[in-house]
Amino acid sequence: MLEEHGIELAWIDGVPHKELYRRFQKAVNVHPNDSYCIEAEIWRATFLDLLNTADAARAVGAIGLGTEGIVRAMYQPLAEACRHYPELTRQQAVFFELHCLVDDDHAEALRQIACDLAQTTAGRANLRLGMHQALGMRATFWAAMYRRALAMEAVQ
Repeated sequence: MLEEHGIELAWIDGVPHKELYRRFQKAVNVHPNDSYCIEAEIWRATFLDLLNTADAARAVGAIGLGTEGIVRAMYQPLAEACRHYPELTRQQAVFFELHCLVDDDHAEALRQIACDLAQTTAGRANLRLGMHQALGMRATFWAAMYRRALAMEAVQ
């Protein structure tokens, strides 16, 4: 399936998720240690706390409906922007395109689990709670990234 979309398996086969992102960072001259962001750490810690303390429905709401279910909408514009960045090869930016293609399958699998968990009133309430918590965390994170980008633009 990936090769049908022009993604060569050699670019991704056996390459850890984190390394695919680091490949992108290196290509755009961002060193991982230079781009430390407290908001990313807060999001990560808060999300992990949510998953570690949630029941199944709340966790599926967070990771399925509130995360995997929105990946394409979030990453498609980034993947498109990467295609227009002349110094960036498709291999270097494959992280975003790959997520747009494969996370739909993850989202669908989790949606099916959510349907099973939604059979009770409590299940539906916890699915909704987890989804809203994840979306709220993501909105807070992206608002911080937007403020950070505006501040960088003002410095230049």
